[in-house]
Amino acid sequence: KNNATERFYVKANGTGMNLWQILISVFPQLFKNTDLRNEGVLRLYDHVFLFDWAVKRHEKERVLRKSLSPPAIASVYPYFAEAVDLGYIAGGLEVEGFSFNIYKFMKNLINYLEGTNVDFHWETEICKINFLPSGAVDGLVTSDNRLIRSKFYSINPGAYSNENLFLSTPVEGRLAGVAGAWMLMPSPPGFRLPVKIHGDVRIENGKKFPV
Repeated sequence: KNNATERFYVKANGTGMNLWQILISVFPQLFKNTDLRNEGVLRLYDHVFLFDWAVKRHEKERVLRKSLSPPAIASVYPYFAEAVDLGYIAGGLEVEGFSFNIYKFMKNLINYLEGTNVDFHWETEICKINFLPSGAVDGLVTSDNRLIRSKFYSINPGAYSNENLFLSTPVEGRLAGVAGAWMLMPSPPGFRLPVKIHGDVRIENGKKFPV
């Protein structure tokens, strides 16, 4: 099952990358003033096993440009030399990818969609999926007990969705949120690529979570 999940993830990641590049090309207005950087991404890892896994995964996805040892990172990206000396960085990858300000992008996207008569239901929680006796989806039940119907449904639950939303579906009990920390920092001189830092674990309310 894990191998099947990983194969699906790798395939979906590659497909997603291609679709994003099409979107960037066909709808450049959505990326206007979003600080888009489409030259690749530098990924840093704090544990060797995470780094080794990442090398294999990015090779499978055919997006790996270069694998960097800690001394190479300190040389090519001297801003991280102190972190390398302190043992915080186990390795890095230069990979295909892009980066932009998601908040600015979403503002552009919402404005575009509203201009094509898309309806948004703000401050509304989807609590349940209503099914017909046939098993087809009848609609989505909101927190104020309304039923929203559509021809198609795509659910992106986010990190803090109501677990009851997936009752009686094939993914019941099998989905979990992903936590992340986002910081906006000024770019140091000489930075060529956006940076993504991968950590091994996080501690929240005394409980340890993988990252």
